[in-house]
Amino acid sequence: MSPLLSRNAYFWRGVALYKIGEHKGAIDNFDSLIKIEPNEFRGYNSRGLARSALKDSQGAIEDFNQAINISMNASAAAYHNRGFTHHEIGNVEESIKDYNQSIESKKLSECESTSNIPTVFNISCSIIRVISLLQCW
Repeated sequence: MSPLLSRNAYFWRGVALYKIGEHKGAIDNFDSLIKIEPNEFRGYNSRGLARSALKDSQGAIEDFNQAINISMNASAAAYHNRGFTHHEIGNVEESIKDYNQSIESKKLSECESTSNIPTVFNISCSIIRVISLLQCW
């Protein structure tokens, strides 16, 4: 199997396993993806989501940190996900910082296209979470 095919196979199999709640299996696939392509943003971000689902908050935050370090272009999702994880463990200040960074990391012009609906959704969620955190804080 070509490296491109195996990268995509590990990624999409990991996503499918994550979606059905098989988080350990998803992590195994994301580990394989990262082993083949250590600078693959999607592997770290997705593994972070799976780790977060298993309540491995520290591991999730480390993965989101790595995803942010690898790809500033795709970092809005990783900041959003790290903010959610910080929120889950009660780090309200860090959560707000990450949600704000998620919002700042995407230019408004990038969000105006309908092809960027997931980006707009993540940014909208970040804005809503910041507002709700500030009201409760």
